[in-house]
Amino acid sequence: MNNKGFEFAVNYNGSNSKDFHYGIGLTLTTIKNKLTSITSGTDFVTNFGGLNLNGFQQWDQFTRSYIGKPVGEFYGLKSLGIYQSQAQIDALNAKAPGGIYRPGTVARPGDRYFADITGDGLVNDDDRGPIGNPQPKFYGGLNLDATYKAWDINVYFYGSEGNKILNYVESNLESFARRGSVGAENVNEAFYKNHWTPTNPSDRYARALGTGGDNSSINNVPSSVWVEDGSFIKLKNISIGYTLPTSSLKKYSISKIRLYVSAQNLFVITSYTGLDPEIGIQGGNATQNGVDNGTYPSSKYFTFGLNATF
Repeated sequence: MNNKGFEFAVNYNGSNSKDFHYGIGLTLTTIKNKLTSITSGTDFVTNFGGLNLNGFQQWDQFTRSYIGKPVGEFYGLKSLGIYQSQAQIDALNAKAPGGIYRPGTVARPGDRYFADITGDGLVNDDDRGPIGNPQPKFYGGLNLDATYKAWDINVYFYGSEGNKILNYVESNLESFARRGSVGAENVNEAFYKNHWTPTNPSDRYARALGTGGDNSSINNVPSSVWVEDGSFIKLKNISIGYTLPTSSLKKYSISKIRLYVSAQNLFVITSYTGLDPEIGIQGGNATQNGVDNGTYPSSKYFTFGLNATF
């Protein structure tokens, strides 16, 4: 495996007067990862490491790492939207060898429409391919410091750009199917309000089916519809403090007291629809990077404190 990139760090300190001082620190890292060889002699490896994504079809394989490409790329079908009419389905079936565009399924209006990548008129396992890279193009942080007389403030932002997230949780929340040992579940509000119906022809949300499982085997297989942009900017930490005047502390043999309030993970700016885009590597295995299978989100912390120096 080969990793190439650049790391930048820029720091600046300045002041506008004897009372006001400030500092700015920026770090930025770029990375380009490539798998160069596999000892087994194959040209790819699938995901491994024990991450269990229960599904009726194909969820045992959700990444493939090919030689010459990044490790842990998401793998599945390419979604082209939703079938809007029976005529659309009939036209695809008429051109397909054997008369079924997607063998093994009976498509209806409201089901998901997948791309025939190989061009043979059929959609099957051969049409699966890379559908997103969980590794960012770059990531970094911005640190801001300032002091004015007895007051001080520190703000730290962290962000990532260009990484993708496989939102497996969303596929669960758009299905009534009983996956693995999990019973029939509720669905999320977006799917409830926007699922396809003849009077609400959505091109994103499939039709709502019962608990038989066909909606999982037809519509909720690994595909590009579950891959989202994971870029984000997060306020990781902000701290504001006040240092008491030393003249009021001398009689107590105290040289310094600082009162402060701080907050962590106060807000995040992202287009990701899950709870938290800061997913990380599941189980410490690079072939399971960026998979949201119910990853617990970062908690918000609020701290009030006092620092005393004797």
